[in-house]
Amino acid sequence: MSNFNLNWLTENIHNTPIIFDIGCADMTDTINIKNQFPKGILYAFECAEIWRSQNLEKALINNIRYFHTAISDNTGVLTFYPSLELDGIQWPWSGSICEPGPRLISTRWVWETPYDVNSITLNDFCKKYTVVPDVIHIDVQGAEFKVFNKLDNYIRPKFIWAEISEFHMYKTGNTYIDFKNLMISLGYREQFKDNCDALYVLNNIFTTEYIIDV
Repeated sequence: MSNFNLNWLTENIHNTPIIFDIGCADMTDTINIKNQFPKGILYAFECAEIWRSQNLEKALINNIRYFHTAISDNTGVLTFYPSLELDGIQWPWSGSICEPGPRLISTRWVWETPYDVNSITLNDFCKKYTVVPDVIHIDVQGAEFKVFNKLDNYIRPKFIWAEISEFHMYKTGNTYIDFKNLMISLGYREQFKDNCDALYVLNNIFTTEYIIDV
């Protein structure tokens, strides 16, 4: 479950935002965000097959626009690496379009056979559906750099909450520093960071001090 302080977000954005939840897994965070912003327009994205049926149902119930696809730096077909178990317990939350690295290939982990998934870039999705998000909440297990790399100039969400702790766990070719520098080059400042996530805010956006939700 995400640690993003949605009360802080409520203080700093209008009550009808367009929000993308990329890598939404079972949509727990998506629904929490929708409950916080009932008038908001929520787009949720996930490509792991295990979540497809229940997400389609949840999206319908909660008025969320669900797309069963990966978001990446490529529009087409990609290989997805689904996780199955961690320490003998079912664990489908660590699948990624990035191949697991040596730290994830151990006796603690069981991985399913990789399979092909559809993918689309943020640029192509926003053009296709004529939409630009105000907020992006993203957790894609090390593929965050791929999602924002080569982003068109007109796509600049005010706020981006991103997982930044998994780059070294997968064969990404990127580090957290690479991701931070990419965000800075796109016009963002890093307003908050902990061991797992970071908040990026457009430089021209004034906000209140970010406070950890307790």
